[in-house]
Amino acid sequence: MAVDQLSTYFCLYQGIVHGGALHALYMDYKDKADIILVYILEAHSTEGWKMGTTFSDAKQPITIEERIDRARDLLYIIPDTVTSDPYDTSKVRVVVDDMDNKFDETFWCWPDRSLAIKDGQLAFTGRNIVQQMKTPDKLLTTDLREWMEAQNE
Repeated sequence: MAVDQLSTYFCLYQGIVHGGALHALYMDYKDKADIILVYILEAHSTEGWKMGTTFSDAKQPITIEERIDRARDLLYIIPDTVTSDPYDTSKVRVVVDDMDNKFDETFWCWPDRSLAIKDGQLAFTGRNIVQQMKTPDKLLTTDLREWMEAQNE
């Protein structure tokens, strides 16, 4: 199972969501892997890591309902790519971390990171934000795609 986790990180939206990298990854591997987006903490909330009004436009959700609403935004941005139905394997499934942030704390995902779980074990961990900033021309999905290609050789 491949897990590609997103928060509302503008560059991520531009390169992965709007640029189509997530959709392309899904189309190439939908028969070989479950690709799931796990919505965690807001990367650039108005109370947190501020980068001006372009990035910091939302408050950090304080209830699970608010977190679900923020994750639901992806359904409107890329409706042909994602679904909120956990049983619909025809699209990338969007799920949310709980309010104790167990997924994020387990996998150190904030603000964004790609992971792959194979045979019930963590098999791949993508670059963290500091590493990503050192190579901004390389998308979050690039490392995951390279790992997945190596598995199919």
